[in-house]
Amino acid sequence: MEIKNTFTYLEALGKKESSGRYYAKNSAGFIGMYQMGEAALVDAGYYKPKKNGNYNNKWDGEFTGKDGVYK
Repeated sequence: MEIKNTFTYLEALGKKESSGRYYAKNSAGFIGMYQMGEAALVDAGYYKPKKNGNYNNKWDGEFTGKDGVYK
């Protein structure tokens, strides 16, 4: 498949990872359309774990509210 732009790429990635569902969660605890874990969302500034460095995808911390993302 040829990717022509970023939007097309992200759309294809989301369909592959979660069938395009923003509220998807897999058995390993990865969430969202792009199936991201706690560590990735901490690095991006969207999530703060209960204990620093404890990235277990149990989601016992809290979202920071960055860009309006709270859950």
